[in-house]
Amino acid sequence: AVVSTQSTGKDDAEEDHRSKKRISVTIIMICALFVLCSAITLYQPIAMCADEYHHSEVDRDDQRRKWTYITGTLSFFLNAALNPVILIVRVSQIRNFMWQ
Repeated sequence: AVVSTQSTGKDDAEEDHRSKKRISVTIIMICALFVLCSAITLYQPIAMCADEYHHSEVDRDDQRRKWTYITGTLSFFLNAALNPVILIVRVSQIRNFMWQ
């Protein structure tokens, strides 16, 4: 006996919908990471300039300035490091969808 498994249009449409949803989630993840890291990176020079403008030499909190600088710098590299990780983890389905 030969068992025939034919894909119905409904199955293809459902698989297409899941692939598009996965692609959309991946794009949203990358955009959210970019916005978050960019906001932190942009906050760094603003905070440092505000410190220069509003505080005298005696009032400066060097520990706060150091952490502002470190956070702003690391967020830039965090974005650069995590984008490839997101793409590597999620790209197989995207690649398969694009080649169909």
